[in-house]
Amino acid sequence: YRDEIFGQLENWLDQNPFLKGMNWASSLEVAFRSLSWVWVYHWTGHAMERGLRRRFLEELYRHAVYLEHNLSIHFSPNTHLLGEAAALHALGTLFPAWPGSHRRRRLGREIVLAQMDSQVLPDGFHFEPSVYYHVYALDMFVLHHLLEPAPGPWLARLRRMAECLDVLMGPARLLPQTGDD
Repeated sequence: YRDEIFGQLENWLDQNPFLKGMNWASSLEVAFRSLSWVWVYHWTGHAMERGLRRRFLEELYRHAVYLEHNLSIHFSPNTHLLGEAAALHALGTLFPAWPGSHRRRRLGREIVLAQMDSQVLPDGFHFEPSVYYHVYALDMFVLHHLLEPAPGPWLARLRRMAECLDVLMGPARLLPQTGDD
């Protein structure tokens, strides 16, 4: 499996040069890829051949730079922005030696913290009437909190989000398919 992962990475890197092609059209896609690659590096980075590791980390750094300059602040400043900011914060936190990491960590954190107020209603439900978006936002907020604990009032709203999810699942422990699911 590890060899397959490395082969897939090399293939992707060969076929998707920085800023060229459809895989650079969506900041949210870059954010999701970044978070996936962080896990790949966590699980397999120690076994990467030196050249692949260098190339992979350079490309992941480019993802961080791309996100910093292409946040969805004006277009889809909701779940897209949340995912991008969570990824930016994660990259800045997990790779502190990269140039600009402190700035990216701080920017990502500021946006994620602000999104709790703009995307989550006081009762804990996501403002978009969609179970999918509620779970997505909860995931992004939890990831952020695990990387850097959030302040008390923010954390209280995060707990309300989790409680809302529990209520939505009910005794059957199944999520209803409502909204943009």
